Amino acid sequence: MIKAVDLRKGKTILHEGELFIVHEAQHVAKGNKRSYMQTKLKNFKTGNTTDVRYSVDDRVEIPYVESKNYEYLYRDGDNYMVMDT
Repeated sequence: MIKAVDLRKGKTILHEGELFIVHEAQHVAKGNKRSYMQTKLKNFKTGNTTDVRYSVDDRVEIPYVESKNYEYLYRDGDNYMVMDT
């Protein structure tokens, strides 16, 4: 878990039990009011984007995500065939 103030573009987070990718993260401080993080998140499965506001003290869960390079081979109907290089 990390503080919301540490969110950066490209980070993968868990929000409301689903995976999201941070597309934008901006720290906003207005005068004497409490500062917050304004973020734009993209749902990993559906691709929908949503705006979420976090307090700078909020904790955000970071899942373990591994990325690998694959080589595209061909398409079979709705499926894509790839090879683990």
